[in-house]
Amino acid sequence: MVINEISEAVGNALNSEFGDAYKIHMEESGQVLEKPCFFISCQNFVIERFPGKRCLRSSQFCIRYFPGTDAKQKECNEIAERMWQCLEQIRISGQDSSILGTKMRGEITGEALNFFVNYDMFVCRAESLPVMEGLTENVSVKG
Repeated sequence: MVINEISEAVGNALNSEFGDAYKIHMEESGQVLEKPCFFISCQNFVIERFPGKRCLRSSQFCIRYFPGTDAKQKECNEIAERMWQCLEQIRISGQDSSILGTKMRGEITGEALNFFVNYDMFVCRAESLPVMEGLTENVSVKG
């Protein structure tokens, strides 16, 4: 559930920065993409346990940008600069805090920009322990 919420927050941040002229896709479709557009996908995720109930959830996202002009290199460079700003800190809807993007990097391959960003957060595991049904205590005092 958290991965889908982060994907949605990334989409919201991109929409706020670039507006409705840029389509944002989260699922691959067999249709031809209407350019310019973004495609958001979670590349990998890791859950690392820590003492107590804490876990570190690390999620690496790749946001692919498909330029809409013939000056692809120049357009991808300009878009990457704006992505650095808008994806540095995202807010998940319904949450009071924001998540910082780390390990940001971009690479232009073929006709698209691949922009990678990690969103890492600590979460507390919910443990359901059996409820105690009854307790009997015997106390004896000397003196």
